[in-house]
Amino acid sequence: MTTVEELGSATRTVSGRRLAALVRERCQDANLAHEVEVVSRVLPFKVSHHVIDHLVDWQSAPDDPLYRLVFPHRDMLDPGHFGAVERALGDPPTLRAVVAGIRGELNPHPGDQLTRNIPHHEGAELSGVQHKYAQTALVGAASVYSRAMAATGMVGWAMTSAASRVAPCHGRTPLFGTDPISVAAGTDGEEFALDIATSQVCQGEIQERGRLGLPLEPGWATDAGTAPATRPPRWHSPRSARPARATRDRATRDRATRARDTKGRAWPWP
Repeated sequence: MTTVEELGSATRTVSGRRLAALVRERCQDANLAHEVEVVSRVLPFKVSHHVIDHLVDWQSAPDDPLYRLVFPHRDMLDPGHFGAVERALGDPPTLRAVVAGIRGELNPHPGDQLTRNIPHHEGAELSGVQHKYAQTALVGAASVYSRAMAATGMVGWAMTSAASRVAPCHGRTPLFGTDPISVAAGTDGEEFALDIATSQVCQGEIQERGRLGLPLEPGWATDAGTAPATRPPRWHSPRSARPARATRDRATRDRATRARDTKGRAWPWP
């Protein structure tokens, strides 16, 4: 049985510059620790002691999958931004200005959403809540919901259903939706939150490439053959998800129908 003391220790977190010191201690790699420090000055990271002590294989870091998932990496920043932060590390006022400038350049609205998706009425821009997809609700960041549950002392688990678009690892048949999945636990500043999706790229990017007649990037999609798909498919209208108690034969028939609807194309599981 896990004691209260053990649970409290597991939910404590390491963040900021302490992450760099942790990496230097566990990996004995000063260069890797330096990269962690530079990136963490711009992008916020927090890792729980449970992940640090029990889940990360430090002998394989930085290539360990859990390390890659929860620790900062140099390629998360543009090379020019990385160099600017690196040069400013010894000058706190300059560092704050550089970091603020870089954060101002980061785009939280990819695809020119703030310029292309704003409605107008009689020449004036309108404000409101955007509803992008017919017959669906836009979930956004699933961790918003799981963290709200965690704040009450529960373990928060948030996800949503979607049509089958994603193939499992080494598979070709679409079995998974492009669902956001989030788990969160802990409160009072000692919090763990995981927020992921199941596809290499969002469905909107695939649709935008199709609209513009542009090819897909390697690794984004696969089709029923042996070669990766580089041509955006024409997605059919999404179907309603079947209830969890559907029969095996019905579920199998539904998956086959959805596979035909998407012309055999699927997105690879990351």
